[in-house]
Amino acid sequence: VCRFWCVWSAVDAECALMCVVRMRALEKLVKGSMRALPQLGQARACERASLALHAVRASVNSAACTDKIALSTKFNVKNVDSDMRSTRAVCRDFENSEIAYGQLTEWQLLHSFAVVYIAQIPLISRHGPKVYSVARTIPVMRTIADYLVRNLFFAHFVGGEDLLSTQRRLAQIDMTDSGTVARQTYRVIPIFDYAAESTDTGGNTSKLTEKRFDLTAQTLIKTIVHAASQRTRDVEQNSARACYACVKISGLGRFALLEKLGRVLECEKSLRIEKARSLLIAEEQSELDRIIQRLNNICEAARTYDVPLLIDAEHLQIQGAIDTLAASMFRFNTSDTVTVFATVQMYLKSGAERFEALLAHARHAGVKSGIKLVRGAYLNHERTQAMRLGLACPVHDSIDDTHRSFDRSVQRAIELVRDGQLAVVIATHNADSIAKAVAAMEIAKLSPNHTDIVFAQLLGMADCLTRSLAMAGFHSAKYVPFGPLYDAMPYLMRRLEENTDILGGCRRDLVLLKSELKRRTLLAVSLQQR
Repeated sequence: VCRFWCVWSAVDAECALMCVVRMRALEKLVKGSMRALPQLGQARACERASLALHAVRASVNSAACTDKIALSTKFNVKNVDSDMRSTRAVCRDFENSEIAYGQLTEWQLLHSFAVVYIAQIPLISRHGPKVYSVARTIPVMRTIADYLVRNLFFAHFVGGEDLLSTQRRLAQIDMTDSGTVARQTYRVIPIFDYAAESTDTGGNTSKLTEKRFDLTAQTLIKTIVHAASQRTRDVEQNSARACYACVKISGLGRFALLEKLGRVLECEKSLRIEKARSLLIAEEQSELDRIIQRLNNICEAARTYDVPLLIDAEHLQIQGAIDTLAASMFRFNTSDTVTVFATVQMYLKSGAERFEALLAHARHAGVKSGIKLVRGAYLNHERTQAMRLGLACPVHDSIDDTHRSFDRSVQRAIELVRDGQLAVVIATHNADSIAKAVAAMEIAKLSPNHTDIVFAQLLGMADCLTRSLAMAGFHSAKYVPFGPLYDAMPYLMRRLEENTDILGGCRRDLVLLKSELKRRTLLAVSLQQR
């Protein structure tokens, strides 16, 4: 007690525990303060310890949850919130293969293991998409290539070719806790996404492409209606969790026009589209107006059916245009509710700046912000594009820089949620980032089921995180893309890249799949011996 007297005199025991610092860091700073006590006097030493505690709190990591329990046990502090104990259980469940894959049949489990294992092979991830594109040009090979891709990667990472086919996959995501007396079903929130996006950089528009954009917009509105019907079904089952819908701006307009608009907006450093529009020629202005009208109709449907709409981030070439269009759709939000969410990619060096710009725009409009935070899925493309154009790389130089950028933004977002200024979707497959976010929620005294905080992962990836969070009472969502096989190919290519990339999270999935296969094998042997 004497050893830690300086800390306890600076802050009471409960406040010190809420700092959630590592044990060794706490001991180090207190030793320094105790050495300074004769020279500085009691008051200044206490002040120094308090400031040091505040500084160390910023370096919280995934071990924070365990350390808080260790502190409370070591010093017999009885007033420790029960939420921290549940948080430690959540972090422990991230490694529980039964929670992640217990609902799958043996065949489904073997299929998932085969897909994830194949996706880890560098030769497949790097050259597979090119081989597939070439194979489709040969009539005989096209059938074989489509069959393999459809039954392997498409079946694992995509919900299906239409909305109805996603229902079977959603049934696999939800889980039942058979350990309770009343078998409780933990529902995961689906985020429906029509996996249609444009990478055509052609400079001319046509009636055919405009018709395709209109068809995409109609499909997205149908997706919103379907999401609303799913939410109604869940409400009848005593679940008030809304389903989400997702839109890619590149599916609503020509890539070249969005790229040109993005360049103008990046130069202007503005999220106001009126000035950028005046710099386009008359034909391009009409084309831009049609894009805005399509997006406006989609957002209007989302508000009418009360379905949150996520506007996805895409290539940096068009991200300026996407941010501006998303910010202009914030007008569908109110001071209390959020309908439209913009997306910020935190692997970009400009990620924090873009985040603050979107917040400022919503604040100026007098509405509540909606932000989805992601690390990013176009890492290889952005680096290659920067090298080709001779520009500075727009993404962070190291994975650690990306982690710090993402975690700082999540911390900032949770503080804004506490103040009622933001609704956030934390989309990550990183268990450490989730643990930090959960600890930050506890420090901010936000309940796990706070309606303005949702954790999200992609279909076919990080099931252990999704289900563990759902079991602990957090709003946990799964991104469910759907659409025809060829339209979903850009999405599948990114998943293959992500599996071998430093930002990918499938290595954990592979370990858990092996663990679950081993667990079931041992269980079967044990039952047979009995």
